[in-house]
Amino acid sequence: MEVLTKENIDIGEILLEYNLITQEQLNDAKIKSQKSNKKLREVLIDLGYTTESAINYVLSSKLNLPYVHLSYQTIDPEVVKSIPAEILKRYKMIPIIRVDNELNLIMADPTDDKAIEDVKSITGCDIKVSLGLSSEIMEIIDQVFGKKALTEKKEIEAKPEDKIMEDTSGVAFVYYHLTQALTEGVSEVYVEPMADSLRIRYRRIDGSLYEKDRQPLSFHLPVLSRIKLMANMDLLKEKVPQESNIQTKLGNKETNLRISTLFTHYGEACVIRILQRDVASIGLGNLGIDPLVLRQLKVMMDSSSGVGIVTGSTGSGRSTTAYALLKEINSTQNRIVTIENFISYPEEGFIQVESTKEQDTLSALKIAITQNSDVIMIEDMNQNEIINLCFNEVLADRLILGQMNYGYA
Repeated sequence: MEVLTKENIDIGEILLEYNLITQEQLNDAKIKSQKSNKKLREVLIDLGYTTESAINYVLSSKLNLPYVHLSYQTIDPEVVKSIPAEILKRYKMIPIIRVDNELNLIMADPTDDKAIEDVKSITGCDIKVSLGLSSEIMEIIDQVFGKKALTEKKEIEAKPEDKIMEDTSGVAFVYYHLTQALTEGVSEVYVEPMADSLRIRYRRIDGSLYEKDRQPLSFHLPVLSRIKLMANMDLLKEKVPQESNIQTKLGNKETNLRISTLFTHYGEACVIRILQRDVASIGLGNLGIDPLVLRQLKVMMDSSSGVGIVTGSTGSGRSTTAYALLKEINSTQNRIVTIENFISYPEEGFIQVESTKEQDTLSALKIAITQNSDVIMIEDMNQNEIINLCFNEVLADRLILGQMNYGYA
C-alpha cells in the first residue's frame, strides 16, 4: 500500500471540488490555520464551514478508502493494546483487527504519514488504513484503556509474569525487566540486538555485568519502541544517538531512568540507568564511609571555599555521594547550584541546572559564578577549562564539588 502523505493530498481543494466549501471560506481557513498552527481540516471544522463526516466522505471517495463506523465494528481489545494509548490518542487512530502480518487501522486523518510509519515501527505490521470519526475513535480508546491510561503521568503498569511473552507491545516485557532490576539491585539494563536474538544484560552496582535474558529478535522492535515512547524519543530516528531522562513509578517506587540509544551493526542498542529517588534520602553517615574520612569530609563541607572531587566508575555512586555531601550544608544561608547532564535527584532548596546544547556545562558554570553562588556541584568536570575555572574560583571564597570518571588526565 502506498503511504499517503500531506504532499499528495490537499483537503481544501478536494472540498472545493465537491462544492462543500467556498473559495472565500477556504482562504479564511488557510489564514487562520497558519496563525494557529493547526491543521487546515481542523480549522475548517472549528469554523463550521464543514464537518468531519463530510471530510471523511470526500476522502473516502477520492482516495478509495473504506469509511468505517466503529459502532458497527467488532474490535479486538488485545489488538488495540498492541499500540500504547498515548500514541493512539496523539494521532486519533485505533487498530481493530490483525490478520497474520496485516493490521487494520482506523484513522481520523489518513494523510498523516508519520502516524502510519510510527505504527509500522511499533508493530512491525503492514498497515491497511480506513477512515473513521475522531469522536468514535477516542470513545473506543477510553473504553479499552480507561481515561486514567491517557494521562501524562508516566507510570509503568505490571502484568502477570506468565503474560509477558504474549504481550506483543513490549509493555509487559519492559516492566518485568525494570522491576527485576530494582529487586536485584541493578544499576543498568542493557537491551542489545544480536545476529539472531535480543540479549538483555544487567550491570550490578559493583560494576559486574551478566546476561539476564535472551529472546527472539522479533522482540527487539516492540521493546525498543516502548522504551522510546517512555523516554519521549523520536521513534523514526535510529541512526542518531538519543538520550533522555524521565521520572516514573515502578510498583510503589518513584524512580529516575536515564535512557540512551546507539545504532549498532544489528540495530539500535539501548541502555537504561536506574536511579531510585529514595536513594537521595540516604545521609552521609549511611554510605559506609570510614569514620575518620567522614569527619574530614564534614570539615571540608563546612569550609567556605575549596574544591572537592568525587570520582569512580559509572554506577559507583558518585552522584549519590555528591548529593549526600551537599545535603550536609543545605540551608537558606547557602545558594547551592548543581549542573548536571540530567538531574539525578530533585532536591528541595537546590538550584538545579540541566546541561543542553544551548547551555552547556561550561557556560552554566560561568553564569552560576556570576550569580555569586556559594556552592556549585558539577557532574561532568572532565574538561581542562572547567577544572581551571573551578580552581580559580576557590580564590573567590567559593566551594566547588565536582565529579570525575576514572582515568581522566
